[in-house]
Parts: sequence; C-alpha cells; structure tokens
Amino acid sequence: EYGPTETIVGCLHYEVPAELDGSASIPIGRPIANTRVYLLDAHGQPVPLGAVGELYIGGAGVARGY
Repeated sequence: EYGPTETIVGCLHYEVPAELDGSASIPIGRPIANTRVYLLDAHGQPVPLGAVGELYIGGAGVARGY
C-alpha cells in the first residue's frame, strides 16, 4: 500500500507476487475505491505512461483542506 499523510493510510494498492525477482521494480499500485489518482506535469497536465510527474490524489480519502 502507498499513501501520503494527507490521505488515508493506503490509497493505492498493489499485490506483490511471491515469485517476484528481488531486483525488479514494484508498481505503486491502483487507487482504492472512491479515490482518483493523477500524474501531472508542472502545468497540471497529465503526463504519458512512463514519464516523470507529480502525483495528485483526490476523493473521499483525502484529508479536508488538501
């Protein structure tokens, strides 16, 4: 699970396979129910798959004021 302090404890989830090679990278996961996740550039626009960006999280699990 992944989740910054501004959200609930785990807002993204990925189940790691038991046979995963120890040197492999692990995906951050998919959002839990009632949560939306976006990877945006410096202009607030979505970035393509594999590009660098900033993670934006929205939905019921985000703390008030964020």
